[in-house]
Amino acid sequence: MRRLSKAIIAAALLAGTPAAAQTQHPTFLSPLAYQQYTSLSTATSLSAVPARAATALICVETAAVRWRDDGTAPTASVGMPLSAGQCMQYFGMLSAIQFIAQSGSPVLDVSFYK
Repeated sequence: MRRLSKAIIAAALLAGTPAAAQTQHPTFLSPLAYQQYTSLSTATSLSAVPARAATALICVETAAVRWRDDGTAPTASVGMPLSAGQCMQYFGMLSAIQFIAQSGSPVLDVSFYK
């Protein structure tokens, strides 16, 4: 009898979960904006970050870049490397991250999410 009542309570709790509560799960991100950066010969910050942005998906095309988010600008040889064809999801302070080309003419594709 005790097992049956626990099963009934669990089923009732699961059935009563509103759909709105399920969409608030942190894995459901809402897109806000897209930007592309084509000039990375000097350290470049993300410009016009949407006010409600919490994260960004950043993809590199054509050539490798380096990035830093600690208040110091990256250089072509110092910073966290990100190769052409790679993407990263960034959850830090979007206004603090900076990118620079390691060589060549990389392109950054950035999608912002809330």
